[in-house]
Amino acid sequence: MKAVETKYGIEITKPHSKAMYDHNDRVALEMKQTIIDIWAWGSKSISNHASDWNDVKTTRLETIQKAVLFHGYGEGYMFAEVARDVFDELENAANWRMHEMYQGLHELNMVPTIEQEMLGFTNNYNKNKQKYCSQ
Repeated sequence: MKAVETKYGIEITKPHSKAMYDHNDRVALEMKQTIIDIWAWGSKSISNHASDWNDVKTTRLETIQKAVLFHGYGEGYMFAEVARDVFDELENAANWRMHEMYQGLHELNMVPTIEQEMLGFTNNYNKNKQKYCSQ
């Protein structure tokens, strides 16, 4: 018989239990708020949100934008349009997506380590990399 695995006092089950979903929802909210805060800090010097994205983007903002959206923006997009797309994606991102997104941004040292990770997900593509959580 396989031993019962637990983490953070929650039994790891397949399919996910309500307790796992609730935990992952809390972690996802923390991840989303962290990314939003970092975006806000990086864009605080942009006073005109109608500015062309290519004129005001920084390496930090573009890295976050590409991590969240998987694509870049060419000519003719305003900062406000790009920011809206980033926020919309963060608001609607599923937990598995937040897990991957935060891990990728953490590997780039763009987001801090958080206390707990999501449960029930694996990092097959980067299992030798540092985790985004401290526990």
